[in-house]
Parts: sequence; structure tokens; C-alpha cells
Amino acid sequence: IESTVDWVGENGITLAMSEIGGLEAFIDGYGFASRLLGEKSWSIDSGILEFMNHGCNGTANYGYHSSLTEWNADTNTVPEELDTTDSPYNIVFDRHMKQVFDSGDYTLREIAEGDEIFSNYLDYSGEVEFWEEEVMTLRGQCAGEAYGTISQYEMMKKQ
Repeated sequence: IESTVDWVGENGITLAMSEIGGLEAFIDGYGFASRLLGEKSWSIDSGILEFMNHGCNGTANYGYHSSLTEWNADTNTVPEELDTTDSPYNIVFDRHMKQVFDSGDYTLREIAEGDEIFSNYLDYSGEVEFWEEEVMTLRGQCAGEAYGTISQYEMMKKQ
């Protein structure tokens, strides 16, 4: 996120502090971090992912089947299939990233017109340094004790 704010400044784009806060909230709320291109970067999906919310306690209806939920996840250990700690840059993967990302996710049950689309946000978390925070944040949100980044930002703007 900091590099995006730096890029904005380096390219002569002037943003008020309130706009930078909005930019950070947008990136944090709708984006996800990865190391796919060799160094940590943030991506925002321009497709269906932007319109999904987290399906609490295994209620995801889109993604890939996983028994992992915010309630049964071990906060001390990232599941092996999600751990990105030792993910080196891979030029072959890089060249075929679009094909990889356009496959693998699917509807987990029928989604009727008007149904909200839910995914399991833990499937997008693999950073060891943030795993406990991610799990605990989702537990708080699912228990109704916390709000997501976008909701927090919107509430702050109303004040």
C-alpha cells in the first residue's frame, strides 16, 4: 500500500490526505497481497472477487471447497496449501498467471438471482506474519464484534 501512495506522489498526482486514506482503505478492503511477481505486491481483482464478501463459518458459495473456517483455523499455523513464505518468483507461472487465476474457483452450490456471493477470505491469506491477525479479524467480524476495512472507513467518513 505504501508503494502505491509513493507511486502516486512520484507521478505528480496530488491527493488530499482524506483521499489517500480512501485509497488505502480501497486497496486494503478490496485487494490482496501476494508475492507472485517476486516481491510483495497488492492486486485488486477487476472481476467477480471485488463483489464478494466473506462467508462466515463455512457459508462460502464460491471458491473452492475447503473445510477451513475462521473458527477452526489454528492462529499459530498457516495451512501448508496457503503458506506463501517460500514462494520464489517463477517465470513460467508468471507467464501463465491469467490461466491459473481463471481456473480453480467455481460455485460451491447453486446461487440464485439476488443471492449474495460469499468466498472464504482465508483462502486469500497466506502470509505467516499476518495469519493470526487475519483469522482473529474474521472471527471478530463473524461474531458481529468488528467491522471490515471498508465499513470502518465509511463510518469514519460519516463522523
